[in-house]
Amino acid sequence: MVAAIAASPADCLFVAMSSPAKERFTEQYKEELGVSFLMGVGGSIDVMAGTTRRAPEWMQQAGLEWLYRVIQEPGRMWKRYLTTNSKFAWLLCKEKFLQRSCVSSTEVHTNSNANQSSKIVVQDLDSALASKQTDASSDVRKVE
Repeated sequence: MVAAIAASPADCLFVAMSSPAKERFTEQYKEELGVSFLMGVGGSIDVMAGTTRRAPEWMQQAGLEWLYRVIQEPGRMWKRYLTTNSKFAWLLCKEKFLQRSCVSSTEVHTNSNANQSSKIVVQDLDSALASKQTDASSDVRKVE
């Protein structure tokens, strides 16, 4: 299959395999495929073709489309979502715990002049990371 794709005049390749097969395939063969654009689309083509239905709008908005997919195809989806969602939940909790233990109201005492000391409180690490600021002075607020 890889040789046939590479021999074709295709510039773009949409890989409609299930996870994690599409990720493994694209990672393993991305150089050999000879295409300038490569995208894993999973079950999107099935949805567009009408062979698989999408979750109701309210479930999509609530982030529960995965649950709808499990209900639709429990035999095929339960293991994927059990393992990946559990791993994601663990990593999320671990990250949040590390963030809190490192940052929660860390206080640094400095002497700005001989008679006066200031307290600097490090706050809002999330927004600092989100905006990718590297200047530490923009991440601190002087409290008098």
